[in-house]
Amino acid sequence: MGNEYLSTDTGNDVICSLELVLESLIKVENNPNHWKWVVIALHCAIQGTMVLHLTGTVFGGAYTQDSIKRFIKWSDSHRIGEKAELHLMLANPFKLFKRLSDETRSSISEGGIIVTTEKQHLSFKWLDELRDGFTHFKDTSWSIEVELLRGIVKPIIEVIEMIEKRDWAFRHLSDEKKECLKALINEISLHSSFSK
Repeated sequence: MGNEYLSTDTGNDVICSLELVLESLIKVENNPNHWKWVVIALHCAIQGTMVLHLTGTVFGGAYTQDSIKRFIKWSDSHRIGEKAELHLMLANPFKLFKRLSDETRSSISEGGIIVTTEKQHLSFKWLDELRDGFTHFKDTSWSIEVELLRGIVKPIIEVIEMIEKRDWAFRHLSDEKKECLKALINEISLHSSFSK
């Protein structure tokens, strides 16, 4: 076994999440239960993408207001190189999504404002609620219209694509990984348009 480690980061996690979205979209045609993994992986992908987009060169864009205040207080009183013992929290997914198009926060995100549509907002709301349902599954049964599930994929992929095209969020990825990301976005978009 030796000294094996998983080394990853947010950009690579977005790619892995999109790979799982695509694999699961292919599988839903034979087994609709794989929609669970489409939902969970798509949520991971959009959340990671929003965090990368909103985190500029100045700390803050993706974090809660309390975390930002703690970081500023700590940075004002500590020297460079000291280990930070901060408990920082990301803002909840709805706040992250709203911040994408919040013009008052444009100076925080180097990627700039992402103008989202009402359909994209509604799709994100459904995605977040479904993700919560699938990850905190209660001892019950439930039914979800497959058309609803199909309908949320493309609008969320469109938001990821808009962010990817700004070339800020994924700037640290290698050229090969960037090409992989673009190809996944394209394949998922095409597959979600034509899946029945």
